[in-house]
Amino acid sequence: MKYSAYNYRVAGAQVSVYVSAVLRHMLKYFNGQWADPKTKVPHLANAEAGIAILIDGHVMGNIKDDRPPAVDMDKLLNECEDIIAHLRTQFPPEKCLGPGRWTEKNKHDFVDNTKVEEETDVSPQLKHFKEVVK
Repeated sequence: MKYSAYNYRVAGAQVSVYVSAVLRHMLKYFNGQWADPKTKVPHLANAEAGIAILIDGHVMGNIKDDRPPAVDMDKLLNECEDIIAHLRTQFPPEKCLGPGRWTEKNKHDFVDNTKVEEETDVSPQLKHFKEVVK
């Protein structure tokens, strides 16, 4: 359809092109868009196809590996986890301002301030936040 059949096997799959496409589709899905408006194909299906093409390229031995030099990702993630643990001691969730974490399911709580209004001991900062989100 959009691409000729097995074009990635003939030309080889360039890693950066397919990783970018997979990430783009995942971000669109994560942002709430189910399918590509033009093609009507679900973003998760497009991401899955991109991953399958990358796997195929590795198996067939014709992958064009243009990934950047590797870093010690385990070390980096552990350092990030340590920083987050430190931030949680500095800013515990129960002392943070606002009604809580925003999600698609509870977004109406932020519009009508239901959770904020239920607070019994409302600090001046929380009162200000309540006014800002109205």
